[in-house]
Amino acid sequence: MLEAPLAVPERDAVDIRVDVGEAEGNGRRPVRVHSRDGEGEWLRHATGYLTAEAPQAPESSEAPDGTIDGAAHLEVWPPAGAEQLDVAGAYDELADRGYAYGTAFQGLLAAWRRGAETYAEVALPEQTAQTAESDGRTFGIHPALLDACWHALLLGDPEGSPMIPFAWTGVALQAEGVSHVRVRIAPAGPDTTAMTVADQAGKPVVSVAGLVARPVSAQQLAVAPRSLYRVTQTALPGAVGGTGTIGGAGKADDWAVLGADVHDLGHQVYAEPGVVPDPVPRFVTYDCPAIEGTVPEAVRTATCDLLALLAGWLEEPRFADAHLVLTVGEHLTQAPLAGLVRAAQAEHPGRITLVRTTGGLVNAGLLADAVATGEPELTIADGEIQVPRLTRITDLDPSGESAFVGPVLITGGTGGLGALVARHLAVRHGIREFVLLSRRGPQAPEAGRIQEELAQLGATAAIVACDAADRAELAEVLERHPVRSVVHAAGVVDNAVLTSLTPERVAAVLRPKVDAAWNLHELTAGHGLAAFVLFSSSAGILLGAGQSNYATANVFLDELAAHRRTNGLPALSLAWGLWDEGSGMAGGLDEMGRQRMRRLGMPAMGTDEALALFDAALNAPDASLLPIRFDTAALRARGDELPTLLHSLVPARATVRTAAGGGTSAEAGIAARLAGMKPDDQDAFLFDLVSRHVAAVLGHGESQTFDGGRALRDMGFDSLAAVELRNGLGAVTGLALPATLVFDYPTITEIVDHLGGLLVGRAADPTTEALAEVDRLAEALARTEADPAAVTARLEVLLRNWREREGDAARDGQLDYEAATDDELFAVLDGELGD
Repeated sequence: MLEAPLAVPERDAVDIRVDVGEAEGNGRRPVRVHSRDGEGEWLRHATGYLTAEAPQAPESSEAPDGTIDGAAHLEVWPPAGAEQLDVAGAYDELADRGYAYGTAFQGLLAAWRRGAETYAEVALPEQTAQTAESDGRTFGIHPALLDACWHALLLGDPEGSPMIPFAWTGVALQAEGVSHVRVRIAPAGPDTTAMTVADQAGKPVVSVAGLVARPVSAQQLAVAPRSLYRVTQTALPGAVGGTGTIGGAGKADDWAVLGADVHDLGHQVYAEPGVVPDPVPRFVTYDCPAIEGTVPEAVRTATCDLLALLAGWLEEPRFADAHLVLTVGEHLTQAPLAGLVRAAQAEHPGRITLVRTTGGLVNAGLLADAVATGEPELTIADGEIQVPRLTRITDLDPSGESAFVGPVLITGGTGGLGALVARHLAVRHGIREFVLLSRRGPQAPEAGRIQEELAQLGATAAIVACDAADRAELAEVLERHPVRSVVHAAGVVDNAVLTSLTPERVAAVLRPKVDAAWNLHELTAGHGLAAFVLFSSSAGILLGAGQSNYATANVFLDELAAHRRTNGLPALSLAWGLWDEGSGMAGGLDEMGRQRMRRLGMPAMGTDEALALFDAALNAPDASLLPIRFDTAALRARGDELPTLLHSLVPARATVRTAAGGGTSAEAGIAARLAGMKPDDQDAFLFDLVSRHVAAVLGHGESQTFDGGRALRDMGFDSLAAVELRNGLGAVTGLALPATLVFDYPTITEIVDHLGGLLVGRAADPTTEALAEVDRLAEALARTEADPAAVTARLEVLLRNWREREGDAARDGQLDYEAATDDELFAVLDGELGD
């Protein structure tokens, strides 16, 4: 029985004591394993028994299907009828879930499943085997090899808690000294598994009659946080030289410039999109200008200007086949626009390239080379093309000293995350004075509880009603409550697709992030701060679809942290992934949203894990980091849809995209399949295709059946789900589908009809098309702030004209009721009642 894991310290040694007792009446001898650190108390880790006679290995038997299901028979390899599992990146996947196996324990080579049985091939890593042999050590079976025999059983459960062996029974050793084995694991009772290990000839080595595992927390395992990442810029081989010929994106006639030709590219210049002539050039560049004024005002203006340009560009059918190239500089009022552009790219894949510049002019040929790579985001610095990639941080050197000095000011201090951070700083960092800001201050629902809880921890908290975005209010608070550390955790979200955002919605989200952070930056300039931590979001880097305003606001925080570091001031911006918290901004995410995050490979992290990452990040040299949990198996399953930023985390796929290319091969493939089908079969094929994508977006199984006539919004579709469906169908069909697909064609049947028209040239049903237009009008009216009287008058004229047209049509085909048959009369009556 394994009672407690043994945590090996970073330094010093641990004493181990193994006691074997006197034989009991039945011949068993008790065994106890203890450890201690230094002169501390002995901690018991395991208890067990030794028996004089080893259990016999189970006999083989033949199953009804002719396969050998006995535990000991492993001579046939791989096992007949078993499905091979993908173990590429298995140890990265396991590490993300808390199993931080060192290289000596990474022995899993291959794995298979057959029903409830799991099979594996396991070998000691060569260096481990050599080390054991050179040290003259002998093992019945090497402990690292035995441990690795179970690893295949852990695959495929990303949401499960880490499990460790708890109770072993019937363990017997049949052979010694092997380093490469075959393994069979099968159920042996409730919550119990049995294992047989054989050598490469299939002869028994070890058998375990039963093993029970139990969950263990990351704190019990004492595993260092792994879910901490930085964005690194990597030179792109073969993309330097300024020839402008890669991928056919370099001919000068294919290019044009919007606004001013800031980089002296020498292409035709057009003042605004509306004056770009037909045919539209394949590539159109726009340099996002720096705006004059205070930093918050300039960021807001620049964001709204670019939002207007992008919305107009993406909604204009003339530009559907043109590629927009946006260059963004390093100025604090320009750089945050990268968040807006990334959100636009997520909502409209393949239509925009973001090029970040680091000063100076950009060579036209180099820019063409950069765009032709097909990378959605690049940096051009000193004549070199670089691409961003996410890399795991492994070089932290914990100092053991807190970066915080009290009093600590926390914005959003009475919200979910702010209160959690305050408690954590009191418990783990020893902070005893807090200033907690929020819009409602003491009137916030949890204010009293938070203050009382901190008091029980020996800390005092001044809870103040203050809008940190109001400079005068914040200045007054800081005058009354001088602070030495700052955590800016406040923020609001207002999710919507880019084309439906308004300047007001942008300002509402930017204000608590941008204005408040800038005020904190300037007003604490003379306070000698020890720490200045900004709570940013991965939405600015990875998850911007439907959150372009929020993405921009958070990238500003990342850029502000870099700005402060450049000026010798403390700063750290944490672009958080999702916390598994029911309060705060994460509290507004419904189960469909959480399923979407899990499907994308970015599940929520537990509070304890997040706070451990918070502590670890404080020791990093970076100005901004991403604490975010990844499920590498889910990332790998995304295939070609995986963001290029994450290509460093999972094995690369053999797909090459270029901005000059398109999805014609996918379109041609599906169109060819449909061309050989009858119309009914075409409809069935497309209905199944669309239904599977709808099920994926909703988080249902692929076997889910849907009512083709039911509106998708009634199934739970929101604007972000609509974007995800459009992008998924666009990727598999190769079609450039409109962002308004779900609103233009609100049911599965209407989408199928539309896709059929695009792929095989079928004429759409005119009634369906007309009703789709009516639905679009209804959606527009629901969102408009227009004068109701004027709109009503126009609708009444439209309805009157339609009824007159309907009356003319009815008179043309007027039925003679006196001469009509009973069936004809009943048909008319059915039609009236149906209406």
